[in-house]
Amino acid sequence: MPRYALSISKLGAEPLYLAASYEQTGSGIRITPNAEDACSYVTFEKASSVARALTDIFDQAPHIIEVEY
Repeated sequence: MPRYALSISKLGAEPLYLAASYEQTGSGIRITPNAEDACSYVTFEKASSVARALTDIFDQAPHIIEVEY
């Protein structure tokens, strides 16, 4: 069954992925170059909903990609 992750990247740059951060100073979002560290979603609809919610934070909508992990 496919899963979906969110990616942000500039044209020509290496892809960066969105991951959850559980730090002692608070939870949030972190950016990682490792696809395996990214959060993933079971449905495209959920990934799309999260991407829309994060659009203002990143000044662009994150890309939804299918992942195999």
